[in-house]
Order: sequence, then C-alpha cells, then structure tokens
Amino acid sequence: MNIALLGFGTVGSHFYKLCEGRTDLHVAAVLSRRPRPELTCTVTADYDEIVRDPSIDIVVEVMGGIEPARTYVEEAMKAGKQVVTANKDLLAEYGDPLFEIATENKCDLQFEAAVAG
Repeated sequence: MNIALLGFGTVGSHFYKLCEGRTDLHVAAVLSRRPRPELTCTVTADYDEIVRDPSIDIVVEVMGGIEPARTYVEEAMKAGKQVVTANKDLLAEYGDPLFEIATENKCDLQFEAAVAG
C-alpha cells in the first residue's frame, strides 16, 4: 500500500520511521515545505503532485491546523484516495462535511489517530 504523508514534524517523522522496513506499508511521498535529503521517497512541496499520483492509495494527514489540511483532505477523497487524519481541530470543525465527501466518493476517512490525544 502506497502512502503519501502530509507533514513531517514530530508525528509525521515518527510515522515514517514506523513504516520503514515494513512490506505492507510504503511511504511513497512526503509533503514538506523543506527538502528532506534523508528520506528515500519522493519529497515535494506541491500537493497537486500527490493528489494526481495514481499510485498513492492512502493520504495520511499529520499537518495540524485547519487550512490547508481541510482542502488537502477534501481533494484527496475527491480523487478516490483513502484518508487518515490525526487532526482533532479539523474533525471538530469540519467533520460532518468531510464524512459526506468521503461517502460521496466511496472513500474512508479514518481518524483513530485523533482520538484521546
């Protein structure tokens, strides 16, 4: 399963490390404002590159905040990608419309990482 990771702060970098060496999960791309020469995957500051990539199965959003996270999550689901978020603010503010978009596009919006944080 190919994953695009949106954000590479504390949570994103630890998630990346957890995926290293696994055969069932592969971080194929990371959205980052800064270059990340230590990473072996594609690193981009251009979200469109991720959402247009047909090899990306799942988008994991660990950016935090409302924007641009909300827009990225919406666009990912509209492109037919599954989404996992750890963003409590996003779900509290826009959970209902995001779940509607997920249903309309037959996608999952998973949020277990946002629970009990």
